[in-house]
Amino acid sequence: MPEPDFAGLRDRLEEEVRQPSFVTIRARRRRRTAWTVGAALTALVVVLGGTVSAAALLSPARTPVTGPQGTPSPAVSPTPSAPATPPTAASAPAGSPPAVVPPGSPAAVTAMTAAPSGVLFAATNGCLSGCSAAGAHTGAAVLRSRDLGRNWTTVGYPDGPAGTILLAASDAQLWLIGDAAVNSSTDGGRTWRSAMLGGGDAGDGDYAEMAGGTAWIARGSSVAVATGGGQPVATGAQPPGGTIDALAALGADNAAVLTGDSPATWYLTGDRGGHWSAMDDPCAGTAYPHSPFETLSAAPGGSVWGTCAAPPASGRQLKQLVVSADGGRTWKSRGALEPDGYGTHLMPVSSTVAWRTGPRADLYRTTDAAHWTRVAVTGDAAGGADPMFVAIDGRTGVYVEQGTLYATEDGGQSWRQRPLPLG
Repeated sequence: MPEPDFAGLRDRLEEEVRQPSFVTIRARRRRRTAWTVGAALTALVVVLGGTVSAAALLSPARTPVTGPQGTPSPAVSPTPSAPATPPTAASAPAGSPPAVVPPGSPAAVTAMTAAPSGVLFAATNGCLSGCSAAGAHTGAAVLRSRDLGRNWTTVGYPDGPAGTILLAASDAQLWLIGDAAVNSSTDGGRTWRSAMLGGGDAGDGDYAEMAGGTAWIARGSSVAVATGGGQPVATGAQPPGGTIDALAALGADNAAVLTGDSPATWYLTGDRGGHWSAMDDPCAGTAYPHSPFETLSAAPGGSVWGTCAAPPASGRQLKQLVVSADGGRTWKSRGALEPDGYGTHLMPVSSTVAWRTGPRADLYRTTDAAHWTRVAVTGDAAGGADPMFVAIDGRTGVYVEQGTLYATEDGGQSWRQRPLPLG
C-alpha cells in the first residue's frame, strides 16, 4: 500500500488558507484604474426590443513583469524631479488634517492610470524620495510622468489615505478613489477636493472606470458620475438587484453594472443613469451563465469583450472569452482561457487586440481575439495581488512591482525597468 503524501496534502491545505475569499476577489477584481484614448474612443448604445447594447471602453490595472525570457531588462536610472511642496492649510479642506504614514512604513504605489495624452499618474501611500529630510511629507501623494516612467514629478497631496483607483479624463482632470472617498482635481493633481460616496457597507468594494470623459463610480448598490475633475453626483435612478459586483464604463452616458449572485444580471443605462434595463446574459451560451464573476469591457469601434467564469479556487479558475461584434446584441465564444489564475480583467484596444490580467494571474495579450500570449510573468501571482497594469495602447503599457515600473513599447516582447522615486 503506497504511503500517503502528507507533505503534498499539507501544501494544498496551506494554499487553501492563503486563498482570498470570493467576496474579496470580486471586490478586488474591479478595484483598478481605467482610461480612455481621447476623442478617438466613442460610445455607442443601441436600444432594440427593450434590450440596450453598448460599446467603447478602455481600461487598465496593475501587473508585475519580466523580460521576454523571464529575465528583467537592465535597469534604467531616471533623474527624479524634486518633490512638490506639501499643501498649505488654505489648500486642504477645513477640518481634514493630512494623513501621515507612521515612521518606517514602506512607500508603495497604490494606483496608476494614463491620461488620453499618454501622461502617467501614480498614487502612493507613503514617504517619497528625500523623506529623511526634516519636514518631508509622508502622506498620500500623486506623481506624474510625461516620458513613460523615466522621470517623475510629485504634483500634489490628496487629503486622507491613498486611494486604490486613479482616473484621468485629461492631464488636468483627475479622480482618486478608495475607502468610500473620492478626491478630485482640476489642476493636474496640485490641489484636491474630497467627497464621500453614499451607500454601501464597510466590506463593499469601490468600482470606477473612465469613458468619454465621464468617471463612473459605484459602491454598494449606488452609482455616481463625475466630469471635468468635479465631484461625483448620484445618477437619477439606481440599478436594481442589490450590491454591485462589477462596473463597465461604456461611454459618457452609457454604463453597465453586474448585480446578484444566483443569477447574476447585467443592467445597462444609455441615459447617464436615468434608467436601467436588464441585459441578455453574454454568457448564456457558455458553461458559466449568469455567473457573478463575469466581466465586460468595450473597445473602440463597437466590439464588446467579456469573460465567463466559474468560482475561483486555489489559484485556478475555469473561464471562457466571449466577443460581440455588434455592440452586445449577439455573442460568439472565442474559446477557453488558461485555468491558472483569475485573469478576467480585459483591456481591449480594438476588435482584435487586447491585454488581460487579474489577481494571481500573469499578463496576456492577443492580436486575433482568440489566441493569447503570456507576455509577462507576474511576481505577485502566487500571493494573490491584482497586477497594476496600465494599457496605453495595443503595444505600449506599464506595470509596477515593488517600487519598480516596467514598460513595454513592443507589445510585451521586451520590458525596461524604471525605478520610482519612493523613499
